Amino acid sequence: DQIVKDEFEQFAVQGNYESKLGERTGLRINGRVTSWNAEDLPEASGGVLGTGETRTSEHEDVSLGFDLLLGAPERSQKIYAAAYRQDLQRASPAIPNVSDPPNSIPASAEDTSYLNARAGWSYPAIARKRTRLNAGVESVFENGKSDSILDVGVPLPTSYSLDRVTVSALVDFLAERGQFLFEVGARLDKPENTNAELSPNLGLIYRFENKRTRLRVSLGRAFKLASFFALANPLVGDPGLDPETSVGGSVGVEHSFRSAAVDTMFSVFSYRFDDLIDFDPNKFRLVNRDKVTSRGAEVAVGWKPAERIAVKVNMTYQDVEDEDTGETLVHRPEWSGGARFDWRITDKVRWEVVGQFVTKTRDVQISVPPSFPVGSSRDTVPGYELLGTALLVRLSPSWLIDARVNNLLDEEYETLIGFPGLERQFLLGVRFQTP
Repeated sequence: DQIVKDEFEQFAVQGNYESKLGERTGLRINGRVTSWNAEDLPEASGGVLGTGETRTSEHEDVSLGFDLLLGAPERSQKIYAAAYRQDLQRASPAIPNVSDPPNSIPASAEDTSYLNARAGWSYPAIARKRTRLNAGVESVFENGKSDSILDVGVPLPTSYSLDRVTVSALVDFLAERGQFLFEVGARLDKPENTNAELSPNLGLIYRFENKRTRLRVSLGRAFKLASFFALANPLVGDPGLDPETSVGGSVGVEHSFRSAAVDTMFSVFSYRFDDLIDFDPNKFRLVNRDKVTSRGAEVAVGWKPAERIAVKVNMTYQDVEDEDTGETLVHRPEWSGGARFDWRITDKVRWEVVGQFVTKTRDVQISVPPSFPVGSSRDTVPGYELLGTALLVRLSPSWLIDARVNNLLDEEYETLIGFPGLERQFLLGVRFQTP
């Protein structure tokens, strides 16, 4: 058996501050600093079944934001600004492809940074009991830099520096009339050097007279720009990627069986994606898929057999297909779901049991020695079921002890071909919150 070292270490500090600057003025500030190191196996390398060579990476994330609230609480304007920066240094080994040597993945070293800074303003133009109209504007600046080297026999520099500005305006109208509650909204985005994109949405809720049943309908359009990674990464990126758009919606019904303390939800959804940005394992690059459909259904049941006990179960079915090729996209399970048992033993002690399952998923593995020779035909990752538990003890209003066990039954499973999931884990956390 091959023994591979796989490690992850993280340090994080997070803080939030809120203050009243005056009778009608408030300030909220939040910040987070995260630093983590990892040594793991690259995707599509065959995992522990491949060469066993690991990549190393160092990550640093810093975010800071503030909200300034002006006016009465029910009709306050908000001026906000936030900045997020990510720095990454990573060294990855080569991934040989014995069935197609020209498409082997070269070793690489990269030093990248990404900055996202945004500022905006929102205002409730109408703020009545049953009618509300919100409007706002936002500007987002992004900057990405990379100094990378590919080892293709000789060092090949592959650096880039990109930036863009996106200006947006949005409006959202909510109204309640009798048994109807509806929402109509739209967002207009104008990215730099790209056509403006309009993203409208419509939501409707109908509450039946029995007050135990609700019908929900939602429709909308959305778009997303290609990330700098997708545009410029020397291994998998493509500078010609178009923005992706989606159109679709969902219909669902909720019903409460009050005598049995049971709440239920069932919905169906259908979405069509144009120019979906997705990883093509055969080309080992990110591509635009012309038309992709995602259809499925969701069901959820909640049961409260006693005042301090709650049980929740959920399940999702989805069929995600490339209409041009008829193929199911990789890493999309057909069925997934979970269950949670929550028992508040006392006001200060809570016990949780959480389970989840995922059915088999499609995956693609290049021919990596020694376990994936030429002609290797494995193309799926088996499904799995996991169980975990947690005990939370509140020592005071400020202090909380969080003890958890993940993968309680120590199940063996894979997340990708050749990538074993985590073994049983014991975690102990301490949380502190100022009153």
